[in-house]
Amino acid sequence: MKIKAYKIHKGSGKEILIKDSAGLERGGADVTAMLDFLLEPYPDTLKTAWNLDDFAAPILRLLNLDICRKIARTNEATFGVDGSELTYSLYYLPGKLLTVTKIPGDNLTRQKATIYGLDGFFDDTMTEPVSAAALEELGNRLLTELGKIGISPKKLTSPLGAFLSGYKLPYVPTMGDTPDKYCEAQIYGNNCTAREWREALQIGHWASDECFMYDLSSAYPSEAARLPDLRYARYVYSKEMVDSAYWGFLRGRVTINGNVRCSPIMTRLPDGRMVNPVGCWNTFLTLDEVRFAPRASNGGRQLVRPSVKILQFASEGQKVKRTTILTS
Repeated sequence: MKIKAYKIHKGSGKEILIKDSAGLERGGADVTAMLDFLLEPYPDTLKTAWNLDDFAAPILRLLNLDICRKIARTNEATFGVDGSELTYSLYYLPGKLLTVTKIPGDNLTRQKATIYGLDGFFDDTMTEPVSAAALEELGNRLLTELGKIGISPKKLTSPLGAFLSGYKLPYVPTMGDTPDKYCEAQIYGNNCTAREWREALQIGHWASDECFMYDLSSAYPSEAARLPDLRYARYVYSKEMVDSAYWGFLRGRVTINGNVRCSPIMTRLPDGRMVNPVGCWNTFLTLDEVRFAPRASNGGRQLVRPSVKILQFASEGQKVKRTTILTS
């Protein structure tokens, strides 16, 4: 993308003069002529003015009062040209964008142009460039700087709008990515989430605004960034334990010997308390818990006749597949 810039100058009466950054200009009081000038096509270009409202006001004054009132009330209006099927449509969001659409008639190609304001991307100390060419140069420098952080905006309604239109947000897998026929895997996974850490206790004496829990604020985003891409998952059900699997949820009977120093399996009781029991019971476990248990309990863990769900994940563009386990 590159910038095309415009400057507007008021003349006598309603007459205005619009200049573009290439040195072309169009003047007069005919609103259709002004709009046609803005509609000139420039591929892969973002059309801009400095202050959008200051740019739009002289153009809107060329319209009759009823059309202006409609734009003020609904942000848009359509008007025709006498003796022709030709119509123009204006959509104006103050401070955001001015969109012009030329509709030549039924089944004919429409022309469309959107003008954005650039002043919102700079602080109050920045003064308006003296010419359209200088404004174009400033706009292109802005695009260059945004490109350095991976943003190639498709629109310039605001700094946030530019970011959202030009930055591909990272994919975060959700349960909705799992095909319906594998919904049992979701049930297993959900039964394994009851033991997650949700609480933190503040130790010491600090005012509420003097202590910030960075670990809690970043824990979930950090884990989500490492989640496998469920769009490339292969779901497999197995009655056998698959130690090579990448990720999994298991259901089975677990035995923790009473002579261990601390039981490696955490369980939530019906009253909500979290305990680390010993003995035998039926439960759902993640693959990581099953792998961790024998190391923590010196072999005290024994999983009896597990049924296992296995998922295989392949990263986009890669041939290597990672195996994930869902246990049942």
